Amino acid sequence: MSDETRERWSVVVTLPDSDDRPPEVTDLVRRVGPYLYRSAAETAVYNMSLLLPGSAPEGTTLAIEPYDDSLPHLDGHPPTSAIDLAEAIRTEPDGNGGWGFPDLYARLFGILGEELARTRWGSACAVLAADEEAAEEERLAQQAERERLEPHRRDVIAAAAQRAGLTTDLAADLATRMLADLVDVAARHGVTRNDLALVTNLSGTCVDAVHARLSRKAREVTPQWAKALLKGVADHLEADHTVKRDGRDPYEISLTTLPALEGARAPLAVQLRPGSGWVLTFDRPGTIPVVLVEAGTAGDAARAVADIVNRVHRGELGDPFNGRR
Repeated sequence: MSDETRERWSVVVTLPDSDDRPPEVTDLVRRVGPYLYRSAAETAVYNMSLLLPGSAPEGTTLAIEPYDDSLPHLDGHPPTSAIDLAEAIRTEPDGNGGWGFPDLYARLFGILGEELARTRWGSACAVLAADEEAAEEERLAQQAERERLEPHRRDVIAAAAQRAGLTTDLAADLATRMLADLVDVAARHGVTRNDLALVTNLSGTCVDAVHARLSRKAREVTPQWAKALLKGVADHLEADHTVKRDGRDPYEISLTTLPALEGARAPLAVQLRPGSGWVLTFDRPGTIPVVLVEAGTAGDAARAVADIVNRVHRGELGDPFNGRR
């Protein structure tokens, strides 16, 4: 053992092997440390001994021994700032009726003493309470937003079904939020949804506007970004697939998925084209049918496209080519 190790100390907590010991508790000897000075270890022993009645099983003992870094230790110096301590409390396991002694509070008590430990613990618990309150407010806000969007989403899905192409959840979400916001703005002017329906197909307009936006973004894609997006699609596909890159045009990056659709003469392929965006087609030469997939080129577009391809493979979307094979 080195001189440096001899200068450090551990507090050894030994729990009794009594009949009421829970069967999952097998480590009856717990070491806490290291403490740089023996006096610091002695202070920790004194402070933690004050907690033994009511916080640890009867018969628990505390001792001091030289620190041995080859043995597992609980941290003898837990965080003391409110935020860091709150995070430690959040991940602290259950005390198991005292059989988890020395728990986080006991080790904090060991270095700070009663008054300061209670103050710091109270501040950390206040942080946790504020976090829980904020999380609940966020949950309620998300629930209210879902309730606001749900009827509009049904209208968007119905409008998208009347148009050519496949609408990803990403595109549907964009159109739904646009529709809900426009309806809310109209309501502030005393115009109802029924009033709007008399003069325009607002849900269809939102679907078309999102399509125009996503198509414009596709025209701006670089070869490097296109390659990264196709790789992202490949990473989220359920079926076996191969990735091909057409050397004649850096934008023509095909991702061929296997197996092929039933009755098709070639495997299904996904391409990202700068002129029209994402398309679903077949990997074969000559004139082939193409189905647009509305997803754009943002970072989450790859997962949205992969989800569409997976659903096509599972047969959830029927035949997107309507027999044009």
